[in-house]
Amino acid sequence: MANSSSVGEAGTIRSISMRMWTARLGAFLKYGAASQKALVCEGEAGCGKSEITVQACRDLGLEPVICPGLGGQQMEEFLALTRLEKDDDGNGKVLQGVLEKIIPAWSLVEAGNHILEVDGKKKVVIPWLIDEIFTGNMGQANQLRAALTFRQIGSVELPMGVYKGMPVGVYIIGTTNPEDTAYSSRRSMDSAVMERISVFRVYMEFEHHQRYLAKLERDGLYPAVCRMFLRMDEQRDLWGQASPRFWTQGFGQSWMELSSDSSISPADKMTLFRSELSDQFQKLELRKTQRGQNSTKSSSNVPDAILARFQTFTIHGDDPDYYPISTNAILQGAGDSKEEKTQVTRISKWVEEGQAGFVGVSMQDLAAEIKQMGAVSDKQAAHIANLLNAAGSGFATSLLMEISVDGGKSTGRVFSTASNQIFEQLKGMPIMDRVTESLNQNMKFKKNLTEDRSKGKRVKQAGE
Repeated sequence: MANSSSVGEAGTIRSISMRMWTARLGAFLKYGAASQKALVCEGEAGCGKSEITVQACRDLGLEPVICPGLGGQQMEEFLALTRLEKDDDGNGKVLQGVLEKIIPAWSLVEAGNHILEVDGKKKVVIPWLIDEIFTGNMGQANQLRAALTFRQIGSVELPMGVYKGMPVGVYIIGTTNPEDTAYSSRRSMDSAVMERISVFRVYMEFEHHQRYLAKLERDGLYPAVCRMFLRMDEQRDLWGQASPRFWTQGFGQSWMELSSDSSISPADKMTLFRSELSDQFQKLELRKTQRGQNSTKSSSNVPDAILARFQTFTIHGDDPDYYPISTNAILQGAGDSKEEKTQVTRISKWVEEGQAGFVGVSMQDLAAEIKQMGAVSDKQAAHIANLLNAAGSGFATSLLMEISVDGGKSTGRVFSTASNQIFEQLKGMPIMDRVTESLNQNMKFKKNLTEDRSKGKRVKQAGE
């Protein structure tokens, strides 16, 4: 799933949020003049681009005409399917109703169902959504160019002009997967087509998706327990590992189906659920391989992490005593004596009760965030040190090693600003001696390993 990018590399498209895409689409429909241009929404499979685009049109009171992609058949072949009857003279008769479901026709204008009032003035706006707009062959690309240039597909003219004093226009909108020869069926388009198209690369925001799930929940199409689990701050890292479509269908809908069937035992439900989750993440790994991406973080363990958290949540609900502490809670709680005490007490309780898994997830998420930050405030360093003291020397050593940076071959690890800040705060605490010893042993081990490798390399070269 992509993130926002305010400054992109040369020649790349800057990503925008779904909220910004719908805003741009709204401006196109409200204030555009159906000129020789189209807007295309580009996003990863399952990010919600088609559904959100359709909903954005409907939010304006407009029902889009949806074409199922230019890649299926030639447009003329689509039109041929509509010539199903003959008139009294034996000539082919176009069934207008069928045609309207593929290509906008004048009958839609005459029906009066696509009138949009903007700033006190009315206009006829027919959104024409071409799904997977770049999957066609050259012939279909030429038809798309004809639609943009001459407002015509084959022998069918797109509505354009004035009707009862209102300007009339068909507004072409497209959706597409990223251009990726190893994964996507998208094809390259010639410049004559692309010069008439504005492409927006989009990503789904966590909050946007949560609002969508809330609506599905209200409509009875998504179980409340899944949305409550996903909305928690601790789930943002897992949410970003898969597409919104997966969380909506493969996770929420699948769990609703399984949990509703009383004939399946609880153990079998979890086995089936895990199997379905694993299938999704195997596909993600395959996609990375096809694209030649060398992922440093495998998704193979993600289904287990999801199930472990989800099972805990289904048993204990939103009880913070049975859930990892989020990184945001740790960093934002620094300086608040009451919140700091609550978090230290909670970790101490987990250690005493043997619930190290909660401590582990809390520390792993925290380490990943600190590593990106590079440095923390003095209050945050002091609070983190207190949490590590409660967690134990093993977790403290692991976190400090994780947020350090790799140095040269002879220097081993070099501690970052954040690790030095936290290390200073640990001085005088009960775990300090054990942490120092562990860090020294780790550094010594890495130094010896480096020297052994260098020695072996010199011996091999001498033998040659």
